[in-house]
Amino acid sequence: MVSVNDTSLAGQIIDCMASGADPSHGVSAVSDTAGYRLSLTEIFCPLYFSSPFLGSIEGIVSDINANPIAGVAVECMGTGIVDTTNGLGEYVLPEIDPGTYNVSFTHPDYMPVIEYSVEVLAGQVTVVDVTLAEITGDCVYVTGDVNNSGAYNGLDITYGVNFFKGGAEPLYSCECTPGDIWYVAGDVNNSCSYNGLDITYGVSYFKGGPDPIPCEDCPPASVSILRKSQIEVSK
Repeated sequence: MVSVNDTSLAGQIIDCMASGADPSHGVSAVSDTAGYRLSLTEIFCPLYFSSPFLGSIEGIVSDINANPIAGVAVECMGTGIVDTTNGLGEYVLPEIDPGTYNVSFTHPDYMPVIEYSVEVLAGQVTVVDVTLAEITGDCVYVTGDVNNSGAYNGLDITYGVNFFKGGAEPLYSCECTPGDIWYVAGDVNNSCSYNGLDITYGVSYFKGGPDPIPCEDCPPASVSILRKSQIEVSK
């Protein structure tokens, strides 16, 4: 049961309807003269009541030629809120508590992308438009991404340091040259191997040094570094 308690709503028509929702999910009611205790049953209005205390994320997913991609799984990580892009590449992640989230975009035919630190504000829509690169080769990875998160960041440096101290192995390996299977994503200095020098190179990169360089014998199937999407916040 959803209740509205606001004296400014006295006698007004309240529409419980999300943008783009099926009209059968909406319901209108008139508040009483005091403007409170207006109730909208969950039968008619499950999860569609637009709360001024929540925000949302929406956008369009397209390929490098600006063509929309259908069937992309989009998730606001850690919330359980997911959607799949439609034929126009559109998605909507509604009813999200204000905060900062990571949003993942996955499709079996495209390189995965994770957008980090997406800010959701109360009563506002955060627009995240993403471009995915199609998988075209045998080794599918992001250069430097040893923890297989879909992006190269400081967590990969930490993961690599732990690995070389006897910790967990990198989560992705590939047969780079015939008979040679190794942790190809970890090579960021074009040595065609993964070792401590890649850690040093990576630290330098995150301090403003040269960009990561994949092994020239087996470059990633598409892009080498996660691209930043267009992110904007609108009311």
